[in-house]
Amino acid sequence: MKKVRNGFIKNLRYFCLLVVIVFGLIAIVGSNGGGDGDGGGGSSLTVTGESGNQVNLNGSWSAGCIAYAGESEKFVNTISGLSFSVTEDLWETLTDCSGTPDFTMSMSGTATLGGEVTATMNSSSVTATKIDVVVSTAQYTINNSDTVLSANEGEGYCGVTGWAVGVPKDVLGTYCMPDTSFKDIIYIDDTDDPDLWYSGIEDGTGYPTEIDVDSAEARM
Repeated sequence: MKKVRNGFIKNLRYFCLLVVIVFGLIAIVGSNGGGDGDGGGGSSLTVTGESGNQVNLNGSWSAGCIAYAGESEKFVNTISGLSFSVTEDLWETLTDCSGTPDFTMSMSGTATLGGEVTATMNSSSVTATKIDVVVSTAQYTINNSDTVLSANEGEGYCGVTGWAVGVPKDVLGTYCMPDTSFKDIIYIDDTDDPDLWYSGIEDGTGYPTEIDVDSAEARM
C-alpha cells in the first residue's frame, strides 16, 4: 500500500483489517429462522447457537467503542434478509468515539451459508458455521481536512483523487479494497444476554479453524 501519510496509513491499515473481519461476521443465509432474532417474516438468517437453538441474526450488532493506542473505532452491522450493511467510524486522536469521526467506511453486500464446522475457542471445541461474503459497495469518507490534504497528494489515497471533507468515495476494486469476497466462520453464544457474535482468526488458507475471542459483537 502506497504511503500517503504515515499515521494516516497506519490507522487505515488497521481499519481495513477490522472491516475485513467485520465481513466475516455479517450475514448467514438460513431457512425458517427461530431463536432470539429480531427479524420478521420472509427469509431469515439463522445459525446454531451455543445452546443448540437456532439463532436469528436479523437486526444490528456492535462491539461498541473500541479504544487502542490513543485512537478509537466503532462499527455497526445491520442484517436484513440476505443482505448486510456496515458502517465503521475511526477517531485518530480520541479514545471515546465522541464527536465527528476522522474517517468513515461503509460497505454492503450479500452472503451465503456454508456447513457447520468444529472450531477451537480457548482450547475448547465449539460449533461454528462457514460463510461466504460478497461485497457490492465500499466507500470511504474523510471528515478531517488535514487528512484530506494528504489523501490528495500524488496519485491519491487508494489511487483515487478529488477527496473532499465529508464526501464519500468509492474504493471497491482499488488497492485499499481489492477483494470483493471473503471466507470466514461465525459462532454465536446465545447463553449470554444479549447474544454475542464471534468470527474466526484469519489464516490466509480459506475458512478459519479458530475463533477470535476478542471479536465479540453484541446484539443491539
